[in-house]
Amino acid sequence: MKGAVMNETLAGWTPARASENGQVDDATDAKFTPRKLPEGQERRALLALLAGPITREALDRACPASNAPDVVFRLRARGVAIHCHMRRGINRHGEPCRFGVYVLGPAQGELVAALLGGAHA
Repeated sequence: MKGAVMNETLAGWTPARASENGQVDDATDAKFTPRKLPEGQERRALLALLAGPITREALDRACPASNAPDVVFRLRARGVAIHCHMRRGINRHGEPCRFGVYVLGPAQGELVAALLGGAHA
């Protein structure tokens, strides 16, 4: 039941800060020089984000981490634009809740490639 609610919720996903033409402005700082990420939580999180929108709970499992927002914070500190969109759903107790869905901002290809050392799909 939980997965069906989340999938249904994600089906209507759209960026929260999109302009009239549907683009989100996420220019990276020109002074920022990315360094390749070592193996670890940040690298695993970035690889998971490359696959598309991911819930906070799924990102916890992908890292693995018990605090994915901290991993996202560290990636943002490296210049990666990551958005969190709050969605409504039903928790395991059948009660209404809200959960976060993380997504990479547009135009992140070069930065992501540099952080991953060019080894991404």
